[in-house]
Amino acid sequence: MQSADPATLFQTDASLATGLKRALKWKHTSSGAQWGSPIWLSTVSSATAVVVAVGDADGANKSRRGADADGGGEVQAAADAAGANEVSSASTSTSSSTNGLQTHIVTDRLGKLQVDEDVRDRAARGVGTDGGKCKVLSMEILQEEQGSDSADGIAFVAEGGGSVRAVHLETARSLATFRAGTGACFCLGRTPLRRRLFVACGSWDKALRIYGCSFATPSSSDTTLTAAPPSAALKIIPNAASDFIKALAYDDASQLLLSGGTDLHVRAWDLQPLLSHLDGLSDESWRALARNGAAVRGSEATSLLAVEAIGNMRLHTRPINKIVILPSSPLQKHAPTLPAPSESTILSADSMGRILESTLIVRREQGQAPRASFQVRRELRGHETSVNDMRISWLAENVDAGDADDGDEHVRWSCCLWTASSDKSAKRFDLDDNRKGTPHGTIADRSSKAGTILGDQPPLFAAQSIEHTDYVQSILPLPAGLAPATKARSTDSLVVTGSSDENVYLWDAELASQVHFDDKRRDLKGNALKVKAANGTAEGASDDASLGLVRRQEGHWHEVTALGLWRRKRYGVLADETNGSATDESKPQEAGWWIITASYDGSIRRWPLGDLLNPAPADAPSLAALLATAITTPASVAPSMQKAAAGAAQMTTEEEAELAELMSDEE
Repeated sequence: MQSADPATLFQTDASLATGLKRALKWKHTSSGAQWGSPIWLSTVSSATAVVVAVGDADGANKSRRGADADGGGEVQAAADAAGANEVSSASTSTSSSTNGLQTHIVTDRLGKLQVDEDVRDRAARGVGTDGGKCKVLSMEILQEEQGSDSADGIAFVAEGGGSVRAVHLETARSLATFRAGTGACFCLGRTPLRRRLFVACGSWDKALRIYGCSFATPSSSDTTLTAAPPSAALKIIPNAASDFIKALAYDDASQLLLSGGTDLHVRAWDLQPLLSHLDGLSDESWRALARNGAAVRGSEATSLLAVEAIGNMRLHTRPINKIVILPSSPLQKHAPTLPAPSESTILSADSMGRILESTLIVRREQGQAPRASFQVRRELRGHETSVNDMRISWLAENVDAGDADDGDEHVRWSCCLWTASSDKSAKRFDLDDNRKGTPHGTIADRSSKAGTILGDQPPLFAAQSIEHTDYVQSILPLPAGLAPATKARSTDSLVVTGSSDENVYLWDAELASQVHFDDKRRDLKGNALKVKAANGTAEGASDDASLGLVRRQEGHWHEVTALGLWRRKRYGVLADETNGSATDESKPQEAGWWIITASYDGSIRRWPLGDLLNPAPADAPSLAALLATAITTPASVAPSMQKAAAGAAQMTTEEEAELAELMSDEE
């Protein structure tokens, strides 16, 4: 049923219910370590960092109300949350109406009642409320690398407003933004010798842009980044595709940039001439070029050679969402004398669920133009619809010396691909047969049967599937040994997923692998029914531990679109100097590994892995319980908002009578 309120005329009751829920979650989770110490991208300021302005999509001098319109937690939200902790004797409040939508009375956990205009405004947007220009589309965490001149602990995020932003995770400072275009995607790469950092951006405008980044050594009190302004990228390649560019990946071994998107092509762009030139620059010249891009005159600019497409693959039949490069094994990483391969393995996934594993072959012969070709090895089958994210994971197994990999005694490395899909599942594909005692491709094939199966090898099926109740938007397999093992949990099989249900999930994949689903038996929502849990519980059991679920973490108020891993080096409270949100002083955050999450709500959140590994306190109220008691709806509130507050679209008596009359007329 549709709302009759003028301000929400085109919103259904279900949409208003979703908008109200998200508005209340935004209010409750706008600050605090218990909600991931959020960094709100609409309010982080580049003015506090030494940085060349790079065209912030939101504008540095926006008013708070303007920033609210774009989404985010905002400084005002933090102030409101702090004010909610003041004990007030006021126990009553009146209800008023603005633009046809009744003011909502929000009760904090101490019992204080207050009229919250921001909640009302956000609820009015219904299901369409999100982070606006600051919603996060993708994210990559820059880690420290030996021999490079760049810093670590920096999150690069692609925002809905058409920018790629660099955010310092320790201080919550926005260091720089790079103009990319609507629907931005990006990837990071380094020059082969000097390990200088660059950012390649693509978008719906069909252009590729390459920026240089030069970092100074950061500290908790000062972080410096120089970056090219939006009109002065190192390279701008217009019409790099015939339709939207949606996926980018850089292959360090071949120095090729791979792009894919709506035109169904995977293209290989040769960056070797450009990167060789950048490696040959002095430090001073490099910093100037990174700051001013192609605006540098003289030999520095004229030496930037053309970036050409030297290879192309068109075998997908739906838009390409993701491209990943199979990284070298840890054995190769510790053996720098090994020759650089002339072949690389790439995996490309599309919106129909098709994943292609291909070999990228690069030929660079004296006196001839370089060429790249793609040879499809096999399909990875199992997903019914769009693949949203893919991550590679290397696992080490202790084996007998005779079974070990060369150069790594008693250790054998195996490679897995983890995928996240809109078919409500996360799957693991074993890309080799090295995993001891693991059945190879045992999950039933639920892929679309459209098109011929590609590749010169039989298709590979998933070895494991972790079912969710909503779309899986992001995935992050954790490296082995990040957390201590326990009797109930393995140390090398932890996987994090982000879902459209706004939650972050931490799984013990080894336990979850023992849960089986009957593909032929599904509930009303299309979810496969559980047959047997790890502990032998009956079908339909709701015990999270039996499903391998270690922790379900609430906090975000919109889809969780990106996940990352950060190794923090400092102890103590996070230095949120920019957004002003306070963390819990009584519980200093730890050094070590942190999970970084990002969302359409316009926030980046930071979670200590040690906290996520522990179950939530039994007496801690859930966010759902807080929201259930957060709003009271007086009798004067419009019926449509009464339904929204209840989370249900029920018909009034008059509507039921009208429907009965219409049905009788049809008879």
